[in-house]
Amino acid sequence: MALTHAGVAEGEPDLDPKVELLVQLAAFLAVGAAAPLLRETVAEAAAEGATETEMVGVLVAARRRAREPGCHSPDIDDGHRLRP
Repeated sequence: MALTHAGVAEGEPDLDPKVELLVQLAAFLAVGAAAPLLRETVAEAAAEGATETEMVGVLVAARRRAREPGCHSPDIDDGHRLRP
């Protein structure tokens, strides 16, 4: 599998901008990105037609995945607060 200049595998369809931004939002949530970056991504996704329901779905799914065994970050205490 070869990647094109855009980082998409040859022969694979590009994601539409809305879906790409929803995936980006999920990735940012997974790595604990700062609130301003999350807000910017939400605004961009909304501008591309993402609904509030879709974005909340991403938030809920990311939270659910973070609670699964093997996904616990050593920097997270009880899944709610960052350790000091």
